[in-house]
This record gives sequence, C-alpha cells and structure tokens, in this order.
Amino acid sequence: MRMRMTASFGAVIWLCLALPALAQLGGSGTVQGTVKDPTGGVMVSVTVELTNPVSGFRRTATTDSAGQFVFRNLPPNPYHITINAQGFAPYTHDVDVRSAVPIDLPIALGLAAQTTTVEVVGTGEMVERDPSAHTDIDQALIQNLPIEGSSGLNQVITLASPGVVADANGFFHPVGDHAQTQFSIDNQPVTDQQSRVYSNQLSPDAVQSMELITGVPQAEFGDKDSLVVRIVTKSGLDTPKPTGSLTAGYGSFKTPKADINLGFGSHEVGNFLSYSGMRTDRYLDPPEFAALHDTGNSHSFFDRIDAGAFHLNVQAGRSSFDVPDTIDQDAGGQNQHQTINSFNVAPGFTKAMSMTWLFAANAYVRRDRSQYTPSGDPFADSPATVSQDRKLTNYGGKVDLSYLSGKNNVKMGGQISATKLDEAFTFGVTDP
Repeated sequence: MRMRMTASFGAVIWLCLALPALAQLGGSGTVQGTVKDPTGGVMVSVTVELTNPVSGFRRTATTDSAGQFVFRNLPPNPYHITINAQGFAPYTHDVDVRSAVPIDLPIALGLAAQTTTVEVVGTGEMVERDPSAHTDIDQALIQNLPIEGSSGLNQVITLASPGVVADANGFFHPVGDHAQTQFSIDNQPVTDQQSRVYSNQLSPDAVQSMELITGVPQAEFGDKDSLVVRIVTKSGLDTPKPTGSLTAGYGSFKTPKADINLGFGSHEVGNFLSYSGMRTDRYLDPPEFAALHDTGNSHSFFDRIDAGAFHLNVQAGRSSFDVPDTIDQDAGGQNQHQTINSFNVAPGFTKAMSMTWLFAANAYVRRDRSQYTPSGDPFADSPATVSQDRKLTNYGGKVDLSYLSGKNNVKMGGQISATKLDEAFTFGVTDP
C-alpha cells in the first residue's frame, strides 16, 4: 500500500508588545561599547568581563585600537559587566539582554582615588524580571549532565526542566501533549517529533544555551502551547586562535562515544564545527530485561558559519539501529532494522538598521527520512512483517522587525511554512 499526502502550508503573523517586566525573545543578543578615559580618549587593550552568576555564563573581550568591544551570541538574560584597569577606578554595570537589537554602552572610566576607603553598599541581585515560567540552561550545566549521544538534547530537557518527564526511546512529555513542543534553533522553528525513532537531533555540544519556556509562550512561536525550547548555538566569532575539544568514552552495553568540537574566526567571520558519534548494544528501550537484538549507532554533524550580517547553519545526521526483540521473536530469528537520515540547511540575515531597529530574516529546509526494513525471511517476523519508507520535509521562512527603546521593546514579523509527507508501507500477516 502506498499513501502520499500533499504539502500543507501555514502562515502566521505576530505582533509582540513588551512592557518593562516582559521578556522579548528573538535572535541572540549583542552587547557592545567604547571604553574611554576621563579626557575622552579611547582606551586600548582593556579587558571587559561579562558574567551571569546564576547560569554561570562568563565571557571576556579586549578593546581594540578604537577602544571598542563586543559580545555576540548572548542568550537573553541579565548580565554584569566589570572593567578593572590599572590606574582607574573599577567599573561595573548591569545590562538586561531582552532583544536582538544591539545594546551600545558608552563607558568612561574615572581615575583611581588617592586614598583607600571602604564602602558598604547594597547590591542588586542578578534576578530575572521575566514573569513567564522558564528554565535557563548553560553549556556548563549540559557538560555535567549524564547524557548520551542518540537523543542527548531531549535528555538535557528532561533532566534540567521541572514539569518534563521522560518516556520511552527519547520521548519526553512536558505539561500537556508532547506534540505541542517547538524547538527554535537560532530563530529557526522546528516542530517535528524529536526522538531517536523519528529524527537525528542536534548534538548538545553545539548548544551555547537553552531557554525552556513552559508557561505562556510568546506570539512569535505560533500555536505551540506546551513547551518552547529556544536554542542559541555556538559560534566561532571572536576566536582568533582555533579552540576546540576532543572527548571520548566507553560505557556499559559496549558503548564507545566520541565528540569533536572546533571554533575559529575573527570579529566578522567565524566557523564552528561539531561532530558526535556513538555505538551501543542498547540503542532503543528493549521490551525484555535483556537487550536482545538492540545494536545501533548514531552520527551527528553541525556547522555554523558567520560572515558579517549573514549566518548559515548546516546539520546532518544518520542513525542505524536494530529493533529490539522479545524472547520469542529473538528465538524465531526476527531481524528488523531502521535507518534515519536527516539534513537541515538554515541561512539567516540580521541587520541593525539603527541603534533602535533591527531586521532579521531566516529561511530553512529540513528533511528526515526513516526506512524500516523487515527480516530477510518474512516468515521469521511475528506476528507480521512490515516495512516503511517515510520522508518528512519542512521548508519555510520568517522575518522579524524589532524596536528597542529603554526597557520597552516591540517585535513584529511573519512566518510561512510548508510540510510535505511521503509514506510507503508494506504489511503482511505471518501468524497462522
């Protein structure tokens, strides 16, 4: 039997008005500025530190020949900026990143006092004013979680977010229906089912930060009302010396695993590469206490390219695994297998039209192909022999226009998408 479904199209237009206490989500944020001395002269080679003590996020930048510094690819959060320069008074400033519109900070350092004084003052806590229910996850937390390669992203969500419970084979259930979950990866919407039996996921090593929104998602995320996973991926920008990591491990069920990450780039051009691979004798959750006929492997590749106002995300993945048997099926020689091939290409463009307006445009095409093959002997499959060849293709685009004025911001935009599903099945009863 063969069934073909025509493409389905959807479009949505949103307008978000954010009051001072509300978070405005979109692309990653940017904080930039110029450091000057009391006479107005620019200061070169000054170290600027940006931190968030709650999430553990920490990054440093050095001013260039024009006294300028920039922090890109920032998750939406409050941050604390510190500058300590010899001969000048310490400088501190708190900034709240809530929009993709760049935040520009003109900084004038004062001369250090000649006398030593001790001043006790109250300091504001690094507490978010976002009233929506959400959880911030930084790479430091991801590295400390006990996750594996085939569905590591879902495991991070399950382990780090309250109200999300695990299900079989990498599924998870947030508050409400699991089908009401949307991933937003660098402003690209991904609404497909994400588990090891349907798709190949982005490696957690490629994630810079995640924000899990479990209450009242913003209008830009469409009709998803259960969970929105907003992901900012790693970038190679501002990494003049190639920096990366290589990790390998071996676990139970004969499970070797390897992860390779590399980032490099200048202020304008950067590249980040990530590869993750795993092989195991317990790929899916088996129906018996013993893992019978349950060998599988997975590979995930991610590449993010930044060039000025343009960026490109390329992702490819492949998983190949056996379908675990019951004791009776294993004794009868049942040998069913599944292969999933995935790719995703998502170009984007971001342009600051002024200090208060920012335009962003994203396009994407994504496809998952799942092939399920029966045993060589169809009568070894009990109680039926089944095969599937399923292709799910998503493509579309979205545009955003953001305006930032003080603590208030406005965001408006539109999105159009299409989904094409092509399925072929065979089915035969073998139980006499």
